[in-house]
Amino acid sequence: MKKLLIVILLIAIKLFILAIHQHGEIKSLKLKVAEEEALAQAWQEKANAASAAQLALSDQAQACLDREIQRETENGIWLEILEQSQSRDMDDKEKGNVPDNKTRNALLDALDKPL
Repeated sequence: MKKLLIVILLIAIKLFILAIHQHGEIKSLKLKVAEEEALAQAWQEKANAASAAQLALSDQAQACLDREIQRETENGIWLEILEQSQSRDMDDKEKGNVPDNKTRNALLDALDKPL
């Protein structure tokens, strides 16, 4: 009977030591999991920042393309106007009443405004 108690006691001690060892491993694994979660969070934040930057660049590129389409349309309108224009000789009255460069430039600046 004493031998049985000793064997049971040894088994209990062994199980206790094993439980302590496993508890230490569990704590170590929990620390590693926490570290990896922090690392994953940092990478997620970097990915979010990169995604936001990519979206901003995409928006800028689209705005540039939209402006280019608008300019092409405007160029087409101006080209059509110029192609349909007709020239004529100035009569004598027009030859003497031509504005000077200062006036002409002021008028051009006044006309050259965004719509």
